[in-house]
Amino acid sequence: KFPTITFKATEGKKLKKKFKVKGQLTMKGVTKDVTIKFTKKSEDDKKIVLEGKGKINRLDYGVSWNKPLDKSAWQKVKGILGKQILDKDVSLALKIVINKK
Repeated sequence: KFPTITFKATEGKKLKKKFKVKGQLTMKGVTKDVTIKFTKKSEDDKKIVLEGKGKINRLDYGVSWNKPLDKSAWQKVKGILGKQILDKDVSLALKIVINKK
């Protein structure tokens, strides 16, 4: 029903060696404001490529499915994970390509 996740940049600011980009992340029909720090990976006369990482709480976007681990699985990962298969925090990896005119 929701095959894509989108990020629409609304504001950008250059820091020393990074870029701070504010935008709207839409997932499963829910849009939230997020801020992600990007680093420049490459630049030429045609484009700039930025890569960024961040975290979101999947529950904020209505992604609530989870399943408890059975006792034997829980013993194997005890202390590494919670007692659920999925953590509420999800890591994001984004790549932005800015075409120069």
